[in-house]
Amino acid sequence: IRQKFSWRRAASAVVLLVCAGFLGYKAYDSWEALRAYDWQIQYIRLVPSFLLYLVYLFFAVWGWQSIMNRLAHRLPFVDHLRIYSFTNLMRRIPAGLVWSTLGRVYAYQKQQIPARASAVGSFLEIVLAVMSGLPLAVLAAYAFGFLPPWAAIMLGAVAVALDLIVLHPAVLAKLFSVVRHEPLQAKLSYRDTLPWALIYTMVWLMGGVGLFMVARLFVDLPLDVFAQVVGVWVLSSLIAFLTILSPSGLGVRELSMTVLLGLFLPDPLPLLIALAMRLIWTLYDLIAGVVAWLAH
Repeated sequence: IRQKFSWRRAASAVVLLVCAGFLGYKAYDSWEALRAYDWQIQYIRLVPSFLLYLVYLFFAVWGWQSIMNRLAHRLPFVDHLRIYSFTNLMRRIPAGLVWSTLGRVYAYQKQQIPARASAVGSFLEIVLAVMSGLPLAVLAAYAFGFLPPWAAIMLGAVAVALDLIVLHPAVLAKLFSVVRHEPLQAKLSYRDTLPWALIYTMVWLMGGVGLFMVARLFVDLPLDVFAQVVGVWVLSSLIAFLTILSPSGLGVRELSMTVLLGLFLPDPLPLLIALAMRLIWTLYDLIAGVVAWLAH
């Protein structure tokens, strides 16, 4: 076990160094553009940006509440909001997914909800997030011109079919038993999993709109690139989700975002927007977490 842990930690360090090296090189390469950039940041746009974040947070908590209310006794939305917001802060640190899950387990145990229920809920949340993001990733690839129409239609159909297969309760139970080495012990149906997938699709879309709002702090983006910006969020976040060697996707999302934004935005905007998205939404998470803690 210690050898596996050391290998995982070493691999994580390599991924972080590679991402940091690329971002550092990009900052060096864009230095002249950064110096010449007209820093007229439209701070007033932080207001609609934060309001959009609250909509994003609502859908995320709604999805989480729907899962937990199916696995354990029902709690009011505000209780799930408090626990989700506070533990979500932990995802911003290395190994954040582990700490976030442990925080949820502890918080829900204080609400007389067994640790197993919140652990199963966290597993379902990850699967739903990844699977609901796949069809959107195909649309994003098409919006960027990476796929011709026929390939987008074919891969989109495959993504939807894969969603229907993986989100089948029997497949979910098998997947859980492989990952956790124990039975799922939750009687789910398509009436549960498919509505959850739709909610998490909205979470993806609201995140993409959030990136568009942050980008507009620095530049007046036309609506013509709205689909591409949403696609950047979907692709970069999905890559970070699937890069298990990167703690909390740290660096991977920013690297992917910088590369993808660079396809249609000039320097230094791609790097600037990618770093601002990390900083500003971490600040929003902090505000939501502190308010949730004070409201306890």
